Amino acid sequence: MSKKKKSESKNGKEYAVDIVKDILAWLVVTAIGFVYSMAMLLLASLFLVNVWHVTFEEIVTISLVLMGIVSVGYIGVLVYRRRHCGGR
Repeated sequence: MSKKKKSESKNGKEYAVDIVKDILAWLVVTAIGFVYSMAMLLLASLFLVNVWHVTFEEIVTISLVLMGIVSVGYIGVLVYRRRHCGGR
């Protein structure tokens, strides 16, 4: 009986570690999405300086919106993996 309790608590700990890993992965993917979109928008504004008149605040706002889209999409991927792939 004590072996079952130990294995159940170990599975619970492994599950908690998996959740923490997923949260950290989500944070990293979200941050990378923001940095990438910011860099691409800054390059686009540099190349299109005579055509696209945009301020830095507008670029940050657009990057935040794109970051939110990437974040929601990645959360969807994580939920799909948890439900259909058994966690991984």
